[in-house]
Amino acid sequence: MGDRTLAAWIGSEGEYTFATYHYSDLIGNGNANSVKTVEHEGTHTVWNFIYFGYSRKSREAFAFIKFMHKEHTIKWETHNHFLTKKFYVLIGRDPFYPFWNGKIAHFRMHFGRGAYRTEYFGSEEFALTEGIKELLPDPEFKNVWKPDEEAEEEFIEMPFDSETPEIDTEQEENEDLKLNGISEYAWGVWTRWSRTGPKNMPVKSEFHSLARFTTNRNHKDIGMKDRTLAVWVGTGFYHFTTYTIEKGKAEPNLI
Repeated sequence: MGDRTLAAWIGSEGEYTFATYHYSDLIGNGNANSVKTVEHEGTHTVWNFIYFGYSRKSREAFAFIKFMHKEHTIKWETHNHFLTKKFYVLIGRDPFYPFWNGKIAHFRMHFGRGAYRTEYFGSEEFALTEGIKELLPDPEFKNVWKPDEEAEEEFIEMPFDSETPEIDTEQEENEDLKLNGISEYAWGVWTRWSRTGPKNMPVKSEFHSLARFTTNRNHKDIGMKDRTLAVWVGTGFYHFTTYTIEKGKAEPNLI
C-alpha cells in the first residue's frame, strides 16, 4: 500500500496508465492499485504534458494530459492516502518495468497547499506554458520544400519504363528546416497522364506509381512507415495509402 502513490506508465497498446491507492482502514485493507487509462492515439512520439496530483483534504486524485491538439482529464474520488514523512520519486525508471525510451523535460514536484489542482496548469509551478513555447512547434510554422530546388523548371516528363525515379531524394532536419515534433505533413502535385509521351505505352499496368513519401531511409514496398503518404494510379482511379498504429495494432497499408 503506497507503492503507487502517484504513478504513470506508457503501455504497449496505445495508452497511458495512471495508478494511485486507497486505504479503507488502518490495518492495510483497501486498493493498492487504483488504475485508470487514457489512449494517447499515437501522439506519444511528440511532446505531451502530464500532471498528476492528490489532495488529502478532498480525498481526490486528478490527472491532466495535454496532447498536441486536445486535452484529457481523469479523476479519482473518495481515495484515502496515509500521512507520511518520506517520499521517493523515480523519473524515467522503475525496477519493475523497462525504462522510459525518449525525452523528459521540465519535471516539477510540489508539496503543500496549491500542489493539487484541477485547472490552471499553465502557471509557472508546472511549466506547462513554458513547455508549449519551448518544446512544441510554432502553430504558424510554414515551410515549402521543393525536392528539386536547383532545377530551372518544375515541369517533368517521365517515361513509364524508367529504371529510376525522376526525383529521389531525402530531407533531414537542419538549421533551416526543423522536423522534430512536426505532427502534420503533406505533398501536392499537378499530374497529366499520357499514353503517347514521352514514350508510347501499348499496355497499361494495374498500378503506376505517382509519388511515395516515407520516413524510412531503406524502405521496402509495404512495411511500417514505408507508405506514409503514397499514391498510385490504377485503371480509372487513384490509389491512396498511409499507415496507422492504434491500440498496439499496426496497419502498414491503410487504403
